Amino acid sequence: MANTQSSVDYMPFSALNPADSNQPVVFIGTSATLNIVINNATGGDIQVQPGTNASTMEIFMPSFFTPAEVQQMAIANLSQTGWGWAYNQTDNSLMLTFTGTAITWASTSSFTFDITGAISNGTSTMDTIQINLNNLEGINVQASVSQNLSLNNPVVITNKDITTVMQLNLDNQGSVFVSVASDPLNNTIYLNLKNTGTTPLYDDSKMWTGNPIVNVSFVYGNTAGALAPDTKGQASSLGSAWLISASLSTNQDWGYQNPVDTGQSNSPVWQLYPNPTNQDIIGTGANANVTFAFSNIASFTPTGHTQMYVQFTNFQANSTTNYNTTVYVIDIIKQDPPPTRGLLNFFSTAGSIIPLTGPQNNISIPLRWSMFYVDNINMICNVPGVQLMAKNYYSANMSPLNYDSYALVIPIEISQNTPVFITLQAFDNNGGYLNAMQFTVFISANFFTDPAGQTYPVVFINNQNWLAANYNYDSGAGCVSYNNNGGNRVQYGLLYNEATAQANAPDGWRLPTQTDWQNLFNLLGANAYQSLITGGTTNFNAQLGGYADNQLNFNNLAATGYYWASTQDGGTGNNIRAQFYSAMSSVNATGSFPPAYYLSARYVQNS
Repeated sequence: MANTQSSVDYMPFSALNPADSNQPVVFIGTSATLNIVINNATGGDIQVQPGTNASTMEIFMPSFFTPAEVQQMAIANLSQTGWGWAYNQTDNSLMLTFTGTAITWASTSSFTFDITGAISNGTSTMDTIQINLNNLEGINVQASVSQNLSLNNPVVITNKDITTVMQLNLDNQGSVFVSVASDPLNNTIYLNLKNTGTTPLYDDSKMWTGNPIVNVSFVYGNTAGALAPDTKGQASSLGSAWLISASLSTNQDWGYQNPVDTGQSNSPVWQLYPNPTNQDIIGTGANANVTFAFSNIASFTPTGHTQMYVQFTNFQANSTTNYNTTVYVIDIIKQDPPPTRGLLNFFSTAGSIIPLTGPQNNISIPLRWSMFYVDNINMICNVPGVQLMAKNYYSANMSPLNYDSYALVIPIEISQNTPVFITLQAFDNNGGYLNAMQFTVFISANFFTDPAGQTYPVVFINNQNWLAANYNYDSGAGCVSYNNNGGNRVQYGLLYNEATAQANAPDGWRLPTQTDWQNLFNLLGANAYQSLITGGTTNFNAQLGGYADNQLNFNNLAATGYYWASTQDGGTGNNIRAQFYSAMSSVNATGSFPPAYYLSARYVQNS
């Protein structure tokens, strides 16, 4: 039997660029050679034949290649003899036709060749390279094979790597339940873009320029390794990848565009983009996440693993520095439908730990869940004051597979470490219990409060909790603001003599020793200053608060930061101090000052 559609990946296919570490990528304006490999995993030999019904392979290049660019390509280094090739102007394709003596393509062997001169001057995007197979005789021979190919901007050494600050994930590990014709299931997967950096993704007072785009694609076809077919002209058919619809999961300053099968692309590509007035693109803290939903996914393919491809292109770090184009590959698990009704998963999109940097009330915990034939749910919580939430989903046209979300608000003030136990219960329309799931959120009070009620953030570094702001408690004698100007306290805190700094240590905390400081600096090595100073990656936020001598002569504000250590400097009578020196971007804990001098104070928690 020839050219049968296969529900298993019987002919694995790859198109890789050896000039880019064998990745499915070409670069704008750069001529590439693509290594093509088609494996015969059909379970039998394939007969390749000449003549009236000659075997052919018609290669459709991604739409970012113009007809003129496709026409300039060539096919070389074929591992099977007897094949000839030509440019097909009618289809804008490269046509391989077998004209030699009939041969056998042995089971488990590969047919390889190169496509040379692949150069595009288009804009950065993604599409598929597809090969239609005709008149190849054998069992389980596929009608076509395809693979995503990315067109990237050329790599620039001085550009930044967006993967150092941008983390991508799919909720619930990207699970998709496969369907049968009699019971189609419409799945939704949620793609979260998270800025893990300490500054916005675009960090500049000037507005960004250009056209930053996130292109999203999947693996297409009918095999276990594909999500859904992408056959053009059948976009309205249930299960087509063209029916997948992107939307913003939360109200954020981004937009999106869904593909249509009447365009030039061989396969659907979804575009996500920041709105023109979105200065930060993706912010930090509570604004560090952007989530998109991809719904109407009905997959009639077998269970297995497939992938989502996400390309970031044309993004800027600031007005003078770009990010290199990057493609993320994210795994999707396709599995059989659940055997029974009930909740399938329940989690918080904020994770299981919510850090606080000060006492707070009305803490919002974003929750999401999926369910299978659930008519009603109740949500309960162990925290006093949280109201029971109940919801009814039943309707005559309800979807078997359903998704929902809810922001649970903790109304009381939280000022200490607090576990929050949230239980979601599922019921049928008659009130019959189906199942329940629990999610625990730990609200971590990463701060302490001084006797005056001022709060200080805490950061965990090198297995120690450190105060992450300069101490600012006015204990009377033994402390002073720089230049006796109370306005300096807001950023730099107070300066203390050594005895007062020791005496002010909160219960369970102490001044760091020289070893504490040295271990901290050694951990971060050459990057210690940049990592620990305000805005650094550790959130330690060291300040350049200067110092005062015992006569209250003030020096070095905004140039050098000095912090007490509890360690004495041998027999000198002085105490070791840690120094942050901006002119050299250096740190050390080797010098010392008389204990009557006034320096900044930080504390470490007793272990």
